[in-house]
Amino acid sequence: SIPNIRTKLLSFMFCLEYQSQVSEYEQAIFTVDKAFDQIQSTKVKRTLEYILAIGNYINNPNRKVVGFKFSSLMKLADVKAKAASGITLLHTIAGIIQEKEPELLTFVEEMDHVASAESAINIAQANYLSMKKSAADLQSEVSSLTNAEDEKMKAYFAETLESCNKLLGCHEEKLEQYQKIVLFFGESSSNDIAGFFGNWNKFIASFRASIKFNVGLAKKRLAEEKKKKVEKKLQKEEKQAQRFKNTLRQSGKFAPQLKKSPRGKPGGMRVSLVIDDILADNEELFQGPSEQISQKNGIVKQISHGLQKGDTFSRLRGKRMQKLKKEPSNENISMSPTTKRQ
Repeated sequence: SIPNIRTKLLSFMFCLEYQSQVSEYEQAIFTVDKAFDQIQSTKVKRTLEYILAIGNYINNPNRKVVGFKFSSLMKLADVKAKAASGITLLHTIAGIIQEKEPELLTFVEEMDHVASAESAINIAQANYLSMKKSAADLQSEVSSLTNAEDEKMKAYFAETLESCNKLLGCHEEKLEQYQKIVLFFGESSSNDIAGFFGNWNKFIASFRASIKFNVGLAKKRLAEEKKKKVEKKLQKEEKQAQRFKNTLRQSGKFAPQLKKSPRGKPGGMRVSLVIDDILADNEELFQGPSEQISQKNGIVKQISHGLQKGDTFSRLRGKRMQKLKKEPSNENISMSPTTKRQ
């Protein structure tokens, strides 16, 4: 029988699967390395400086702190404004950065490795622990192989063991680097690297949502301002039109252009009829000036110009003459030269 057959088989299986396990481990470590690079980018650091400055201003401008725990950023979305419903401190911070340095906000789209780092560090750590245990078993097996016929197997095991020990040493160095970075971000415990990246993913998601909210809010406000300007312009046109109608009715502006009746009575009633016809003929303009008319200095100037040229009287001559024919001949009213067709 072969002594320690189970241990020998497990060691042999580990050596056969070692390269695939190393490949999975290295891919996970690559993702974690890139994630740490991304959270230390210039844009991220500058964004955190804004958050620190705003936090100092809100809490106590006279007593500034030099840092904060990264996990405390999760509370930014919980601080809500009283005046505007739905607005949080995170929305305000994103808005300030948008106004001052909008290029910083693109960092949320440059954190692809951070999104995968939480699971990647767990995979790397699981592979590390598995290889560490297998390496310990393999070391015991190599030490037990003393017979001459075991030299080839011993050499094969020893080669894998040497490579594995180097990888384990590199992982421990990596872990120390990671922990220093976690401590740099103000976390009291550096052991939970996966939780650290979990908080980063929550912060990035919240910040991205705040940016999107601010963009939508800005579009809504712009649309409301545009609508108010249009409404204000229409109201102004309507007031001008109404003012002109009232002035036209009350002033008796056209009385001097109408001859008196043979009996010496003023033609005030005729003036009123003419004014009514003018207003009726231009009713569609008074109800709401078209864009074309508005672009030509407004409805009031259009009608005034028509009255000065006599065009308005010319259009209404047929109506007025029909009315005048029904009146007694001794009360006919002749039009002044200024009202004739140009």
